[in-house]
Amino acid sequence: MKKLLIYVLDLCAYLYSQSILFNLVLLSFNRKKYYYNHSLAYGDSLCYYLNNYKYIVLNNKNIPLSFGSYHQEIVELFFTNYKKLFFKIFDFMPYYRTVGYIL
Repeated sequence: MKKLLIYVLDLCAYLYSQSILFNLVLLSFNRKKYYYNHSLAYGDSLCYYLNNYKYIVLNNKNIPLSFGSYHQEIVELFFTNYKKLFFKIFDFMPYYRTVGYIL
């Protein structure tokens, strides 16, 4: 039973991660440049946005991208103008399991 539950969680995380990747593909057709941390961990995101703060703020076509609650807290701390993904990772979802399929 436990193996079945793990399999179902993995399947749900995989399918949802594919919808997030599809959302990223749709955003790539836009002329704006979206900044987001590829590792998607909390501490890594903080360092990423600190290092790229100057590049994002200087050009109004550069926009930070929020994947969900972990990213949203950091993005809201530094920026007022940001974009949320339509398929974002909610608090009740297995965050790192879903992120594992995005990378």
